[in-house]
Amino acid sequence: MNTRAIAILCVLALLVASLGATGCMGRNAAKGGIREWNVEVVESKWARQFIWLGLTLITVYPLSGLADDFIFNPIEFWTEENPISGERAMVLSQVQGLSGGRDGSRIVARPRADGSLELEIHTADGAIHWLHLAREGERIVARDASGRLRGSADSAGQLSVDVDDTSPGSQSDG
Repeated sequence: MNTRAIAILCVLALLVASLGATGCMGRNAAKGGIREWNVEVVESKWARQFIWLGLTLITVYPLSGLADDFIFNPIEFWTEENPISGERAMVLSQVQGLSGGRDGSRIVARPRADGSLELEIHTADGAIHWLHLAREGERIVARDASGRLRGSADSAGQLSVDVDDTSPGSQSDG
């Protein structure tokens, strides 16, 4: 093989690798669609397991995962829309903004130097809510803008949530 052919192959390999490197941040809609179908097609967990095993053995799950990683997720990354689900891309902005559902809601997360996290939650109706997530002892606590405890969780998965939306930690744009 001559030098020119090797150079072309190296450039092509780098292009494929660069597309694949963006593939980890995506909705994985191909494999997720197959998984959703598997859950909906039968009620029995044993039947679902056998369907999963069959689809894995005939390489449906592995190939859909590869298609997500190297085709659909890179398309989602570059076009900001998943080509299978039509949903907005799961990309992080500089302030860790997560675009949410089809209703236009979104979350902006700002890491703090003390290890806590500030969340700014924009809902579809124009309201903005703030939460401050921080570790307090063995628990992770969520407090609103006024410092009121809104929820907490421990390492064992015990969760408590305050669902009262009348706190001063929210405002409306309209």
